[in-house]
Amino acid sequence: MDDIDKLDPTKDVALVLVRNGIKVSDSLEAPKQFLNSGMELLVVYTPAISPNHKILNYFIKNKFQLIKRAKVLGLISKNVKTLAIAGSHGKTTTCR
Repeated sequence: MDDIDKLDPTKDVALVLVRNGIKVSDSLEAPKQFLNSGMELLVVYTPAISPNHKILNYFIKNKFQLIKRAKVLGLISKNVKTLAIAGSHGKTTTCR
């Protein structure tokens, strides 16, 4: 069993991301550090995010490029053969 399999996905995913150099925030405040930062940013979101979510609305209001997760997956797999495993439970134990 890999260490990743021992993690509580509701608590430890952020720790894994941080350890891999990805900035993570649990703040519900909009990430203003992106505005006027000069960086190109693509915001990927899912239907699980409420249309009233503060951060999503911040990105919309400030005209960031937004794209749904399904569209991104389609773009990634457009020109290659793809095997996709989807669902919300059981992938960790099923796919070994």
